[in-house]
Amino acid sequence: MIDDLSNIAHNPLPARIDFYPGDLRDPVFLKQTFDAVSPAGVLHFAGAVVVPESLERPLTYYSRNSYATLRLLGEMRRRSIDKLVFSSTAAVYGIPATGVVSETSPLLPINPYGQSKLFSEKIILDVQAASSSHHRPLRTAILRYFNVAGADQSLRTGQQGKSTTHLVKRIVQTLTGQQPHLHVFGTNLTTPDGSCVRDYIHVRDLVDLHVRAYRRLEVDPAPLLFNCGYGQGASVLSMVACAEQVSRRSLPTVASPPRKGDPVRLVADNSRLRHLFPDWTPVPNPLQTIIASALAWEEQLLARQMSPRPAPPPAPASDA
Repeated sequence: MIDDLSNIAHNPLPARIDFYPGDLRDPVFLKQTFDAVSPAGVLHFAGAVVVPESLERPLTYYSRNSYATLRLLGEMRRRSIDKLVFSSTAAVYGIPATGVVSETSPLLPINPYGQSKLFSEKIILDVQAASSSHHRPLRTAILRYFNVAGADQSLRTGQQGKSTTHLVKRIVQTLTGQQPHLHVFGTNLTTPDGSCVRDYIHVRDLVDLHVRAYRRLEVDPAPLLFNCGYGQGASVLSMVACAEQVSRRSLPTVASPPRKGDPVRLVADNSRLRHLFPDWTPVPNPLQTIIASALAWEEQLLARQMSPRPAPPPAPASDA
């Protein structure tokens, strides 16, 4: 695994997994890492993902998302590595007219984050098309994430990082007392309860889809592009109610104005996913599972932070 650790202070992976700290934009690092690993394919998750930050630092987002993808693809083609699974986003759709989007819906991102991911998609598809006559043409899978949430249910890993804006993370931070209340951005919108509606997907199900996509590329060169969501929307207030039910705690909220550029409703049409992988089965009771696993992970993080650090070993005795 490669990570530049820009959003976290340490390697969060088990020791048995090889870890290479570095930046995809660094050609020397990239060459040295590929020399050491000799991968048969690449799963490309790296990128900056905070929408408000992308508005303040657009150059950073085009560099860390689009340019990093370009450098990675260049190294892959130089070595004839022919399989790439790429993490994209529903932000490429912008603010859809109907609130439900398929892969053929208009691509109209409204912020540098979405634009940089769409540009990355275009780079990948152009390279894939240009390589079609090569001995080893590039095989690509582009997965457009909707709202990924939850944690590994064995609590080996979960969401952490700086200044997260994801709803589920904010919910569990509120439940654990790290913030006094949860802001609900928009309470009088054109939805059943007045709050924004989103399509959530448990991280375990998303990992499963990456594995399935990669295995399909191993046997079928046809490019893949599909939405990763359950095809069902949940409102912010319904997620609040779910969190209170799962945790058996009160979740204080504050009604706040809608955020600029927030779609009222954004839900995946996941019929293409279902067609590609008809035996794919999401986790049972997905929203409850998302909240319960995210809360358990957050409580574990807090317990680690509060546990006393071991005392340093005593200094060796002096011979003087």
